[in-house]
Amino acid sequence: MQRFDDPDDRRVVKCGLTPLGREESQSLNQIDRQRIGYLVNLLSNSELEAISHALDVLLSAFDRETASLVDPRP
Repeated sequence: MQRFDDPDDRRVVKCGLTPLGREESQSLNQIDRQRIGYLVNLLSNSELEAISHALDVLLSAFDRETASLVDPRP
């Protein structure tokens, strides 16, 4: 983790991953994707359909939330 000042607000200290931290994060994400792929292959068609439906519901909720955050003023 590295820290750096915000040039626009000196009260703020921002944090970010170092290059090594980014590499580690990407490596862990790859392992997660492989594990999810393995688990998905164990599911039946009806289980996959249920997950697909649940993701559609989540996306719809996300869209509603995003729409409510949009400022209607010009």
